[in-house]
Amino acid sequence: MNENQFVKTNTVLLKSNIKYLSNIGELLSSLSVKEVQLSFPHGTSSLLNRYSLMVPTFTQVRIPLYETIQFFQQVSIKVSIEAIPPCLLRGYEKCYADYSEAKYPNFLYESSHNETKERICPFSFKMEKIYTKRCILCDYRTVCAGVYEEYLANYGDYELQPVKINLLKK
Repeated sequence: MNENQFVKTNTVLLKSNIKYLSNIGELLSSLSVKEVQLSFPHGTSSLLNRYSLMVPTFTQVRIPLYETIQFFQQVSIKVSIEAIPPCLLRGYEKCYADYSEAKYPNFLYESSHNETKERICPFSFKMEKIYTKRCILCDYRTVCAGVYEEYLANYGDYELQPVKINLLKK
């Protein structure tokens, strides 16, 4: 691939491919991809009773996702994560697809990997996402776009752990 070409990919995280995320990462790196988006399935209401056969839980995807994010960071490929709330991306919040320091400079979070503060913001609020009672207790509530209703209808909210970091204004 020509070094001057900008290529961005989107990989939807399914039960059938999460065990191959490291292979997908190596392939994309070998193709000189510059930016990768890893998306949790959404808009899948047509799956009806097959949802749990195809869509992993956040817990099932967490370890392979974190390993893949680390790989992309090591090879300098920009990575963004869509449709996984920031409370489940601890240490990788900057990869949250709604991250934007320029647009919303007053929202901060603490990274568990270092002591620096970074900014995240809400872009995708107007979707089929909702908040649970757990979300009310979370410091990310004001910057989180929520969780897709279809996910909660199939798996519930037990994986959501409210984050307490005391968001600060600069």
